[in-house]
Amino acid sequence: MDSGGGQLLPGDDGPVDIEDWRECWRYRVMDPVTNHKPVSMTGGPPLPHTPRVLSTNPDSVRRLAQLQVAKREDRLEEAELLYREAMARKAKYLGRVKRGLEALMPLNEYRAWANEVRSLQTNWARLVNERPG
Repeated sequence: MDSGGGQLLPGDDGPVDIEDWRECWRYRVMDPVTNHKPVSMTGGPPLPHTPRVLSTNPDSVRRLAQLQVAKREDRLEEAELLYREAMARKAKYLGRVKRGLEALMPLNEYRAWANEVRSLQTNWARLVNERPG
């Protein structure tokens, strides 16, 4: 270290202030392969990099298509389950109110709940009508 508070680096012309963020590129820029990986010393997001190119290998393409179909089916099944559970809770509540076992909730709370159920239904319907691929 020199008396100016900076640090002399080998091959540099002068002192570098270690607090200056503009000098961090020297330690962050690596080879193109590791540039997209998170840097462990900072724990930050990966650096910008060239987007990955998808494989054109027929086996890889087939596996990717199968994976996408499976993920879509899982999302569809989960959306249907969430909607059906919400409808069952709503029906149970209305049945208990009808039999006099439970008091009516305030109208604004009921509307918020009904909107939540409706959004689950809309999400499920959107997934059902979505074209695969």
